[in-house]
Amino acid sequence: MKNFYSLYIKPAVKILGSIKFAFILIISLIILSIIGSIISDASIDKIKYNFIVSLFFDTSSNEFRDFVSTLGLLNIYTSPLFITLLSLFTINLLICTFKLFPFAKKGFPFIDESALKNEAAFKDDISAVTDFFYKEGWHVSRSHENNNLVKAEHHKPGRYGVIITHFGIIFIMIGAFIGHYMGFSGSMLVFENQILNEVEKQNGEKIQLNFAVKLNDFNIEFYEGSKTAKAFTSNISLIENDNEVKNVDINVNNPLKYKDVVFYQASYGQSPHNDMVMNVLISKDNKSETVGLKYGKAYDFNDYKIVVRDFYSDIAYNSQTGEYYNKSYNLSNPALYLAVYDKDGRGLMGGWLLLYSKEPTYVEPLNMAFQFKELKDVVYSGFSVKYNPGISIVYFGGILLCFGVVFIYLLNYTAIIFTVSNGILKYKVFTHRKFPLVNPSDKFYKYFNIS
Repeated sequence: MKNFYSLYIKPAVKILGSIKFAFILIISLIILSIIGSIISDASIDKIKYNFIVSLFFDTSSNEFRDFVSTLGLLNIYTSPLFITLLSLFTINLLICTFKLFPFAKKGFPFIDESALKNEAAFKDDISAVTDFFYKEGWHVSRSHENNNLVKAEHHKPGRYGVIITHFGIIFIMIGAFIGHYMGFSGSMLVFENQILNEVEKQNGEKIQLNFAVKLNDFNIEFYEGSKTAKAFTSNISLIENDNEVKNVDINVNNPLKYKDVVFYQASYGQSPHNDMVMNVLISKDNKSETVGLKYGKAYDFNDYKIVVRDFYSDIAYNSQTGEYYNKSYNLSNPALYLAVYDKDGRGLMGGWLLLYSKEPTYVEPLNMAFQFKELKDVVYSGFSVKYNPGISIVYFGGILLCFGVVFIYLLNYTAIIFTVSNGILKYKVFTHRKFPLVNPSDKFYKYFNIS
């Protein structure tokens, strides 16, 4: 066992915990991060037309995409290579951290008197120096081997600054790992009065929650005279074991957190066509009537049949094809296609009516006017759903990191080892940082006129 430890474990720990290895890992992670910021699933089709890339790959095919995907560079941050390097860096930090514990406990060790290279003329004895450090609040101790060799330490808690910082980084990385492998991110589209407990991830995978979401009501407010949404709010109930455990309003600036699952109001859209009620104002012969039309169902008006043949949630016009199309599923610019038939079923007219049109559309051959007034029983509400069980660990690591930085910069641990011999003050200053915000040894230099 001893031979195995000496031959394999000890050398491996030495390599994994070395500063050189840490430097190699950091550089490698930086390079991969740069690659990851350039190459992604969204940018790969643009990159393949780059002049240099086109010299080696066929731009008319997916040859470059397949090559990059094979190397694991298409999603670099989740690739085995990136995860392995992060894991090795975590191990390196752990080993380096535990190596620091002896120093944190004992501080800078005593050195031989011959190693005290700094000298200054001094008329008093060594007690004058120790008294100075006692008055300034330094911790003073003597060497067991040489009673004339004294060590004065300032900000002893600062010795733990690097350890705290390292643990902060380690906790952040562990929390990130837990969040990545045990958490999820996806979306939910919930229609009014629908109860749903299923989250769909970006890759199409379905995640079952141990509770359900019911959309009770959805309200949207537009800027006056505009089709731009000012605010939209979802009133939802959380259902658990067939009981409502919570009722809450969710909007863009007010997400909901329940059992570490966070719901963000992300989008909205229209219900299926057959669930919608479209209020249309019909005017003829100085008489007006607002009727509620459902998609595909005929409405008898005098001697006519009026039918909504199509509906676009965000209508737009293609000038090249001369056709209208649905630009998105958000209710940005709703429009319906209204068709009018006679009693025998012959088509008399058809055209698009915009919801936000201020004036009715007049059809001269029919002597009728139509105006799309209101869209009722709209909608579905879209939620961005995130579950990150490692986020608390990340936050804790962030707090430790901040404390560690404070310890390093504000509690700058300094040790001065000194002796007085034959009218000469011999000393050496040890400190964590070459350029601290506050140098505790400055008072020592000034008091004893050391330049």
